[in-house]
Amino acid sequence: MCNHLFKWQFLQYLNRIWKIPTISLCSLYPQFLLYKQRSIQLDFRFFEKLKTWEFLDYGAGLAGIKGTRKRSEIVDEMLRKVGLYEVRDRWANRLSGGMKRRLGIAQAIIGNPKVIIVDEPTTGLDPEERIRFRNILSEVSDKDVIIILSTHIVGDISSTCKKLALLNKGELKFEGSPDDMIELAQGKVWEIFVTDPELQQIKEKYPIISTIPSEGGWEIQIVTEKLEGFDGKAIIPNIEHAYVYFMDYLLKDKMDMYSEKIGGDLFN
Repeated sequence: MCNHLFKWQFLQYLNRIWKIPTISLCSLYPQFLLYKQRSIQLDFRFFEKLKTWEFLDYGAGLAGIKGTRKRSEIVDEMLRKVGLYEVRDRWANRLSGGMKRRLGIAQAIIGNPKVIIVDEPTTGLDPEERIRFRNILSEVSDKDVIIILSTHIVGDISSTCKKLALLNKGELKFEGSPDDMIELAQGKVWEIFVTDPELQQIKEKYPIISTIPSEGGWEIQIVTEKLEGFDGKAIIPNIEHAYVYFMDYLLKDKMDMYSEKIGGDLFN
């Protein structure tokens, strides 16, 4: 909880230092619409008498969009964009969790913010809603909008981000594209087959990314600079592999070597 609280305070700090309209989607501590710095509403208990389109119309009014007809057209356009037009007459508080988050993004888009701060947006969503939500964020990011995404789900990063930053104990340790981080793990991710006794040995020696039961043993993926004592094949890393490699190796005893290797620009 402390980590969540400090992260929340940091995001709130960012939300307040900018003097431009900013949207903050914070799933842990949802807030109401505020002047200039506005938070996407995810708790609809206080809007139980508003239908989906009415809630978005309310948000559009607070965003400064005047004129009933103009606002109605914009609301319908936003509902179509986020896939909620067919449920526009459903009570907002009766929407599913994924639909509420899409409605929150519609609320953000309708205000034309310059910055969107997104905190754990896909936590608790089913795979279909997660993919839909990621696609919406990607579309928004192409419209000259800065999206700051805070998440523990690495799939959100690889699917939506062009640039990422990694903080460790309050210090910036990496800044670059997902591909830049993945490149660091090339040749460091291995797929091997082990028996039950060998699995325990592996757990004590290497970070394990995945464990899949197989006939006679386990198919596992591990991250290590050099595979010793087992036969395996190197596989193409993804962002999750790269994150584990970065945290378990580069931030420990190999920071200086890799900083020098890439010209000293990777680490602060």
